[in-house]
Amino acid sequence: MRVVETRKKGVFIESPWMRPEEAADYVGLSRSEFSIRAKDVPHGGGRRIKLYHEKVLDKWLNGELAVPFDQEEPAKEQRSRFVRIREDQTEGYINPRTGKFRPSISAAK
Repeated sequence: MRVVETRKKGVFIESPWMRPEEAADYVGLSRSEFSIRAKDVPHGGGRRIKLYHEKVLDKWLNGELAVPFDQEEPAKEQRSRFVRIREDQTEGYINPRTGKFRPSISAAK
């Protein structure tokens, strides 16, 4: 349970809702590791900030949610800037962002 001081000095309230930094500390992960693993964990809040409920985090840690706590993040495939292809007997490259074909130097001769 999180204790928050209100605008009135000396008045505190208890809240089961935690910010991502507090939730990461609660489950024992670094902030970056928590953001990777908890992307599918139910949360409240708006677009700018996510709020995690204490009971939801407890269920996640105990394996009661559909999102496993100890899931391994698949290794990201390294993507080169240009992809080597062979099109119409001409070797060249396709830029993956623009889709433009550029013949290789040896094919241009």
